[in-house]
Amino acid sequence: MQYPSSPASKANQEALTMFLALRNDKRSLKELSLLTCSDAWYEKRMGMLWTIRKNVMEILIQAQFSNIELAMSRLNSFRRRYKKYLLKTSEDRVLVFLKLVEKHLLKPDLQFDPAYRNEVLELLKLTGNNDIFSLSFIAWLIAKWEKKTPYEVVLRVIG
Repeated sequence: MQYPSSPASKANQEALTMFLALRNDKRSLKELSLLTCSDAWYEKRMGMLWTIRKNVMEILIQAQFSNIELAMSRLNSFRRRYKKYLLKTSEDRVLVFLKLVEKHLLKPDLQFDPAYRNEVLELLKLTGNNDIFSLSFIAWLIAKWEKKTPYEVVLRVIG
C-alpha cells in the first residue's frame, strides 16, 4: 500500500497535534485521526522514538477529552507492544510515566495526593526527560492538579 504523506509531513502533523493538545484544543482529536498509518509503518519510516511519542500522545489526548476507556485500551496495547523494547533499551522511564497516567485514569482524585505529585515531579529530574515532548507529557499530569493547560505548565518548566 502506498502512503501519500512524507515522513516530514507526518512529523509536522505530530507536532501540530501535540501543540493543540497542550492548549486543550479539541482539534487535536481531528489532527490525531489523520495519523492513520500502522505502528509498523511509522516504526520503519519515522523511527521507534517518533512512534512511541505518537502513541503516548494519543493516550494523553484520549484521556484529556474524557475518552477514558479508549485511553486505557491504548495504554494496555502500548505496554504489550513496547514494554520489552523499552526495558531492553533502558527507557523504562516511559513505563513509569505511563503507570502514573494509568493511576490518574483509574483514580483521578489521586492527583491531590502529595506522594503522587512527588512521583510526577521526580520525572522532571530524570535524565532523558529534557526534550520538549517528554516535558510536555509530564506537564500534562502536572496541569491536572494545577488546573492549568499543559501548555502553561510546560512553558514554566522549560523557562
